[in-house]
Amino acid sequence: MKRMCSTLMIGLTLVLAACGKTNPMLEQYPDYIGQWQSQHDSLKIEKNGQVTYKHHAHQDQKTPESEVSLTEQADMKASITQFDENSFAIGQGDLGKNFKVDHTPYQENEQWKMQVNGQVYTKQ
Repeated sequence: MKRMCSTLMIGLTLVLAACGKTNPMLEQYPDYIGQWQSQHDSLKIEKNGQVTYKHHAHQDQKTPESEVSLTEQADMKASITQFDENSFAIGQGDLGKNFKVDHTPYQENEQWKMQVNGQVYTKQ
């Protein structure tokens, strides 16, 4: 029984240590890690390499003849598959998404910001 408890404790310690590790692709880019928000999107980059991306945009178009309401939504969580100062990707193929880094993380008025895919994100 004592040996089983000891083995269990070692296993739990290894799991917790793995959760705290930074993904090797992010080690050179720690400023990207965190929760980011733009006008229509949220982007959560975890140090273990998991990324949660949410997009929600709504637009109403009115003309004298018609009224159209458009809604775009995306919600995905995937691992980083590529990361450098120009771009990063999550997931694979049709189930993935590419992000073009227009401006790397920078500080403005004591807030961290970055520009990705043409949108300015603010770190929460």
